[in-house]
Order: sequence, then C-alpha cells, then structure tokens
Amino acid sequence: MGRQAKSMRNWDGSITSRPAARVSPANVSELIAVITNTKKYPSHVRAVGAFSSSTRCAASDGGTIVEMG
Repeated sequence: MGRQAKSMRNWDGSITSRPAARVSPANVSELIAVITNTKKYPSHVRAVGAFSSSTRCAASDGGTIVEMG
C-alpha cells in the first residue's frame, strides 16, 4: 500500500507538494489503517485523484497523500 514519497506537481506545475508518505489503499480497512497510524502516516492526510487542482487543497507537505484514482 505505502511507497516512498516523491514530490508531486499538479497538471500545470503551479502547485508542488512534498508529502512524507503516499498510499493507495485497496479497501476501507487499509484506509482506516492510514488514518489511525499517525507515526507511519503523518498528518495532514489528503485524498487526491489526478492532482489536477489549481488550489493547494490536495497538497500535504510533510503529511500523507492518499491516492484515490
């Protein structure tokens, strides 16, 4: 589920996020594990799709990105 976090950029490069963790949970149980294990998956936890937003609502510098797509 988890993987080494890398910098992420939105579609036009105007927003960059540097999360501590990026995950793609396969089911609700895995998502609950992400939300409740704050040592492995630090806050702020943000759910993202294609990371195409032109606002920082999906950015999580130092936090956790949950890839929903």
